[in-house]
Amino acid sequence: MQLHLRPSGHLVYALLGLIAVSTGILVSSEVGHLRLKSSYNDVIQETETSSELSVLVGFVAQAESSQRGYLLTERKKYLDAYNSARPSIGPLFNKLQAIYEASDDVRLKADFKAVSVALDERLSLLDTTFGMAISGKKELAIELFRTDIGEEKMELLRTSVQRMLANERQRTTRSVEELERNHEMSRLAVAIVTLLNVVLSIFLFRWLRADWVREQQRKQVLTEQREHLDQLVAERTSQLEILASHLQQVSENEKTNLARELHDELGAILTASMMDVSWVRQHLVSEQSALAEKLTRALGHLEQGVQAKRRLIENLMPSTLTSFGLVVALRELAENMQASAGWALNLDLPEEDLELAQKSSVAMYRIAQESINNIAKYATAKTVSVTLRLNGQALLLEILDDGVGFDASHMRPQSHGLPGMRQRMIGLGGTLQVESHLGKGTRVRARLPITSVQATV
Repeated sequence: MQLHLRPSGHLVYALLGLIAVSTGILVSSEVGHLRLKSSYNDVIQETETSSELSVLVGFVAQAESSQRGYLLTERKKYLDAYNSARPSIGPLFNKLQAIYEASDDVRLKADFKAVSVALDERLSLLDTTFGMAISGKKELAIELFRTDIGEEKMELLRTSVQRMLANERQRTTRSVEELERNHEMSRLAVAIVTLLNVVLSIFLFRWLRADWVREQQRKQVLTEQREHLDQLVAERTSQLEILASHLQQVSENEKTNLARELHDELGAILTASMMDVSWVRQHLVSEQSALAEKLTRALGHLEQGVQAKRRLIENLMPSTLTSFGLVVALRELAENMQASAGWALNLDLPEEDLELAQKSSVAMYRIAQESINNIAKYATAKTVSVTLRLNGQALLLEILDDGVGFDASHMRPQSHGLPGMRQRMIGLGGTLQVESHLGKGTRVRARLPITSVQATV
């Protein structure tokens, strides 16, 4: 089913508005996604930075603890612990420095600057103390260790780092809040788009349903109109067929009446004229030879008129058909055409004449006459077969030739022979089948139901 959609102005505006809103929400959703991604990365970065600050302080505390243990016990494991922690501080500090230098937060930069100064001072003091202890100046190293300088530098470092960790926690909190806010905005955008889609789906469903109903109504109207037109065509066709059958019957009746009048009226006149002329010629004296010659010529003309009258009567209504029946008339028609055309003739006719209604006999004879005339004119056939049978169901006539044939699907518009033959059968409730192929001859089958044959007896 094809729907002829005709969107109204309101629908167009609604669709345009929906497209605009959906586009805006899509853009907003994409921006929100990018912000979510940025916030998530910020949270990860801030968490990692806080962790690395704590690790940095841990390395410094490990170095300080290793210094204390080594100064008190001089055990190599404390020296190894210091040598393990001390090299890790520099790369970690450089990494943190790169992060904070790239930050736009002035306060964070200042705080990290304070951490950097405190870290440098504490590491410098640790390196100096260890250097003295390793070089044999243990007493001097212990004196330096017992001062409050190391504790002050370490406390300053811890305080600076704690302040930075507090700032990082605040940044993380803000980033998490931003992340949650962006997430809520994304959920809201999805909810709005879903709601708009639901509303549009409902609107489109109602509109499509209304259009479908209108389409069904239009189809119903067209169907009723088509059925009405089909009925009118069927009625007109039936009337035309009845009229054509009536005209054919009237034509046959007129031919019969005309043949009878020619036989009765003109025949009597010509016969009487020939008798009178013959009597006058017989009573002429020998001196009237010229007049006798004229009368002889007149008798010849009258004889030609009688023969012409007979031909006209035979063409209008064959006397053999009305006097002897269809079988004899078909035999005479086929044999006469054979004599003039020279083809081989195969006749399959009943031995005795059939008791048929005049309409049926005339219709079958005319079909045979038309078919045989067409064979003589166009087929150039060598063999012609004529078959007539009457069984318990129908009267069948078949005429077959082996001529050139024709394309039955391409009939000339001006050709009326076959349509006229078919109309004769339709008028009597029968059928006509014509089978022909180029180079394969033609077969004509006419069939009249037995009820139609007997109905007019």
